[in-house]
Amino acid sequence: MSQTIYADGVGAFAIIDGVARLELVSLAQGADQKSVRIPSATLAMSLTGFVRAYQDMEKIINKLIADGVLQRTQQQLQSDENAVSTTLKN
Repeated sequence: MSQTIYADGVGAFAIIDGVARLELVSLAQGADQKSVRIPSATLAMSLTGFVRAYQDMEKIINKLIADGVLQRTQQQLQSDENAVSTTLKN
Protein backbone atom coordinates (compact mmCIF):
# COMPACT_ATOMS: atom_id res chain seq x y z
CA MET A 1 0.00 0.00 0.00
CA SER A 2 1.42 3.40 -0.90
CA GLN A 3 1.51 6.27 1.54
CA THR A 4 1.23 9.97 0.67
CA ILE A 5 3.47 12.31 2.65
CA TYR A 6 3.09 16.05 2.15
CA ALA A 7 6.12 18.27 2.61
CA ASP A 8 6.66 21.99 2.14
CA GLY A 9 10.35 21.44 1.40
CA VAL A 10 13.64 19.83 2.32
CA GLY A 11 15.20 20.84 5.62
CA ALA A 12 18.45 18.90 5.37
CA PHE A 13 20.29 16.70 2.91
CA ALA A 14 23.08 14.20 3.49
CA ILE A 15 24.78 11.33 1.74
CA ILE A 16 25.66 8.56 4.19
CA ASP A 17 27.15 5.24 3.06
CA GLY A 18 26.04 5.85 -0.53
CA VAL A 19 22.47 6.66 0.43
CA ALA A 20 20.94 10.09 -0.22
CA ARG A 21 18.83 11.19 2.75
CA LEU A 22 16.43 14.13 2.52
CA GLU A 23 14.76 15.42 5.67
CA LEU A 24 11.29 16.58 4.61
CA VAL A 25 9.77 19.50 6.49
CA SER A 26 6.35 21.05 6.92
CA LEU A 27 5.80 24.70 7.70
CA ALA A 28 3.92 25.79 10.80
CA GLN A 29 3.24 29.18 12.31
CA GLY A 30 5.46 29.92 15.29
CA ALA A 31 4.67 31.98 18.36
CA ASP A 32 6.07 35.15 16.75
CA GLN A 33 3.90 34.65 13.61
CA LYS A 34 6.93 33.53 11.57
CA SER A 35 7.08 30.23 9.72
CA VAL A 36 8.82 27.39 11.51
CA ARG A 37 10.14 24.28 9.74
CA ILE A 38 9.08 21.05 11.41
CA PRO A 39 10.67 17.75 10.27
CA SER A 40 7.93 15.43 9.01
CA ALA A 41 9.71 12.48 7.37
CA THR A 42 13.00 11.29 5.88
CA LEU A 43 13.30 10.14 2.30
CA ALA A 44 16.23 7.78 1.68
CA MET A 45 17.29 6.53 -1.75
CA SER A 46 20.30 5.20 -3.59
CA LEU A 47 22.49 7.75 -5.37
CA THR A 48 21.37 6.31 -8.70
CA GLY A 49 17.73 6.69 -7.69
CA PHE A 50 18.40 10.22 -6.43
CA VAL A 51 20.00 11.26 -9.74
CA ARG A 52 17.12 9.70 -11.71
CA ALA A 53 14.60 11.56 -9.52
CA TYR A 54 16.53 14.81 -10.08
CA GLN A 55 16.51 14.28 -13.85
CA ASP A 56 12.76 13.52 -13.80
CA MET A 57 12.03 16.63 -11.72
CA GLU A 58 14.18 18.73 -14.05
CA LYS A 59 12.08 17.53 -17.02
CA ILE A 60 8.88 18.46 -15.15
CA ILE A 61 10.21 21.92 -14.30
CA ASN A 62 11.29 22.50 -17.91
CA LYS A 63 7.80 21.52 -19.10
CA LEU A 64 6.19 23.89 -16.58
CA ILE A 65 8.48 26.67 -17.88
CA ALA A 66 7.59 25.84 -21.49
CA ASP A 67 3.87 25.86 -20.58
CA GLY A 68 4.23 29.28 -18.91
CA VAL A 69 3.38 28.01 -15.42
CA LEU A 70 6.87 28.82 -14.07
CA GLN A 71 9.37 31.46 -15.09
CA ARG A 72 13.17 31.44 -14.75
CA THR A 73 14.76 34.31 -12.85
CA GLN A 74 17.89 36.11 -14.07
CA GLN A 75 19.88 34.42 -11.28
CA GLN A 76 18.74 30.98 -12.48
CA LEU A 77 19.70 31.82 -16.05
CA GLN A 78 23.19 32.77 -14.91
CA SER A 79 23.60 29.61 -12.80
CA ASP A 80 22.46 27.48 -15.77
CA GLU A 81 25.57 28.66 -17.61
CA ASN A 82 27.64 26.99 -14.88
CA ALA A 83 25.53 23.81 -14.65
CA VAL A 84 27.25 20.51 -13.99
CA SER A 85 26.55 17.06 -15.37
CA THR A 86 24.23 14.84 -13.32
CA THR A 87 25.67 11.47 -14.29
CA LEU A 88 27.24 9.21 -11.68
CA LYS A 89 30.74 7.88 -12.08
CA ASN A 90 30.91 4.13 -11.56
